[in-house]
Amino acid sequence: MNKRGMLEHLVLYLFYIIVGIMIVVLLYINIKEAYTGAGFNKEFFANDVGMIIESAYIANNNLEIDYSFDKTYNVNIKDGVLFIGENIAGGKSSYLVCGDKNKLDFNLDTNGLRILNKKGVKVE
Repeated sequence: MNKRGMLEHLVLYLFYIIVGIMIVVLLYINIKEAYTGAGFNKEFFANDVGMIIESAYIANNNLEIDYSFDKTYNVNIKDGVLFIGENIAGGKSSYLVCGDKNKLDFNLDTNGLRILNKKGVKVE
């Protein structure tokens, strides 16, 4: 009773099941982030740290700001864009940072930052 097209139907249904599982998993992750506030925290930290770095660029005198997070985040700046996420592979929030001649480039896994302006902005 091997009818024509049975294999194609089986592969198609398997594909539907896999796509359905991926949609359910992505929906679960987004609902979990919205419920726990993790997505909001990343977005808030990206905007806040980005604005602090921009403020350090325009400071007239020496400036030192210690900024701490509630848990460890991956913080990096690449080509003038600040990214903050819970790990390197996870979802990240971004903020476009105005650049200067120093070209900030860093990648840190940290629960706090020190932003310095002493003849150019430096982030530790």
